[in-house]
Amino acid sequence: MEFNITTRAILAAVICLTVASRAWPQADPVLSVCNTDPKPAACTAVRGDRADGWAAQSRTEVMAPHGIVTTSQPLAAQVGLQIMANGGNAIDAAVATAAMLNVVEPESTGVAADMFAVIYVAREGKVYTLSSSGTAPSGATLERLNMLGHRWDPNNWGPGSGMPRYGILAVTVPGSAWGWDEVLRRFGTKTFKEVLQPAIDYAENGFPVSQRIANDWHLPYALPLRNCCTELDPDSVKNWYINGKPPFAGQIFRNPDLAKTFRLLQSGGRDAFYKGEIARAIVAKSTALGGTMTLEDLANYQGEWVEAAVSNYHGYDVFELPPPSQAWAVNETLNILEACLPKWAPGETLASLGPRNPKYWHLMVEAKKLAYRDLYAFNGDPNFSKIPLDRLLSKPYTRRRSATTSIPTRPLPPDPDQAPILPRATQSCCQPRTAKATWFRGSTVTCRCLVPA
Repeated sequence: MEFNITTRAILAAVICLTVASRAWPQADPVLSVCNTDPKPAACTAVRGDRADGWAAQSRTEVMAPHGIVTTSQPLAAQVGLQIMANGGNAIDAAVATAAMLNVVEPESTGVAADMFAVIYVAREGKVYTLSSSGTAPSGATLERLNMLGHRWDPNNWGPGSGMPRYGILAVTVPGSAWGWDEVLRRFGTKTFKEVLQPAIDYAENGFPVSQRIANDWHLPYALPLRNCCTELDPDSVKNWYINGKPPFAGQIFRNPDLAKTFRLLQSGGRDAFYKGEIARAIVAKSTALGGTMTLEDLANYQGEWVEAAVSNYHGYDVFELPPPSQAWAVNETLNILEACLPKWAPGETLASLGPRNPKYWHLMVEAKKLAYRDLYAFNGDPNFSKIPLDRLLSKPYTRRRSATTSIPTRPLPPDPDQAPILPRATQSCCQPRTAKATWFRGSTVTCRCLVPA
């Protein structure tokens, strides 16, 4: 993971304009982490055993009778539980947790990010789906991007082809602040005043940066406007680094500027973000970097309540975000797995194969390739593009798609870094394969026997 100076981290530079950033010198010892040299002894220790279940998964399930919050950072989960213990519901807890993650894991999410929600209201037996994703600034035209040297790359026909990955040109109008406020108004029992206060307290008083997050806490190069990106943005460095460097594990990090942003939301709601001081700061920073976002872009922003993308997997209804989100590819992936697995591995299920079996990964990767091929071909903004989602998620379409798509059948070569891309074979995705291995690099599965979509 990295900081993404799109909507996720525009606040990194924006809030510096409202209050001067401050950094506190630290003299704390660096905690042991396993990406240092030499590695601490604990990094090679024998993993603990579970009482039951998959032994390699060292942490057991968390169980609770009244409610549960799951996040990538314990303090954020604690904040969500605190909100529910004080009488809040799941929506109140979700917004409080998201705000807290903005403080403790800013490369993950934030008030200036995109926001999507699938909400089930038990007493109604109904699912509500909110798409509060960012829209392009009004001045982000094809002509302007071409003028700055960015053009569609025929060798990369996927989303974002030819676009810079970072920098102001990748920034869209933020959706999270609107979405947080919207779900609280419709389904919450508490206000911004209550749910944002825990995040404000931690942002002002500080918190120890956890080990994994410290490892990921690196700003991307985002400047200059032309020929981006070779330089860091100075405002982002002031706001997110300590004395010009990323915080290390265990170091206390404070973010009073983010706390101020949350206080403005407490007093003014989403209008403070889209029409007030925060909006003016966003536009001023965007303009200074050569962006085209306007006050009108922010003032006119609103998310949408939409119909979920729905499919059924072995009797379970699966609800996901429809376009422009890419989440509906999950529905198609599950459809493909349901159709292919009985023919490819008779008598087996994903559970019986298990994550140690190469077939488990091979089938999932092949299913994702088919789904992503459709995702790349059809996804877009439904306000401007016709996307045949009902057809793409239908069972008959899945069966036809699976039966006519070829897959490779040769075994994997020994070296994933030197492996050639193998030619396409003639069997359908529901035919047996001979590939017997996969490699793991960190959290990424590298399957070099597979033909790119």
